[in-house]
Amino acid sequence: TVRFNDLTLAAPLISFENATIVDSRVSVTMEFIRGSIAEIDSNSQVTRYTRIRPGSGFFLKLDVDLKRGSGSVDEKGHVLLALAAGSVNTTNVTDDPAEEIIPYFEQWLKQNPVTYSLGQLDLGAAGSNLIPTDFIIRTQPAPTDNTHGAVLLFILTTSHPQENHTSLPDETYPWLIPDEHSSVILLNSRLVMGQFVKP
Repeated sequence: TVRFNDLTLAAPLISFENATIVDSRVSVTMEFIRGSIAEIDSNSQVTRYTRIRPGSGFFLKLDVDLKRGSGSVDEKGHVLLALAAGSVNTTNVTDDPAEEIIPYFEQWLKQNPVTYSLGQLDLGAAGSNLIPTDFIIRTQPAPTDNTHGAVLLFILTTSHPQENHTSLPDETYPWLIPDEHSSVILLNSRLVMGQFVKP
């Protein structure tokens, strides 16, 4: 039997090693930075006790399938990635975690929702035509290194609330972030010409 006490996770580290636009998922690693682990034998004797501190090397790794709608935006405009729906791949808190520990942490994540903020939208400055109505999150690996990549946030706004969700890019979608930049914003050409470019 393994008992955990006061486990605390550090901020998630996101990897794009399994990312494609069509089958978007991210690999998430979270380090345990506080708490304790006690292993107890059949005689209720503690056979191993570990106190966790930052840098101890204990971690939890999971896959998050973005097609399940695990992305959202809160009332302050934070773009959030919900990790509760992720499937736990592995953890090194015990020597053999497969049988009981992995299901335990999957249930723990559902009961203690963990979110990761991908960024923030300034909804107040968007204007009435650019107020978001729905969001779809996808991932794209970098062309030169598939452990890095981009989070693609497709935003439906009040200007085009009925835009077809099935018109998302496929794997031929180009890498659009210029060198020496970390992000890029693209606007629908019909929106720009119809709402912001006046004759």
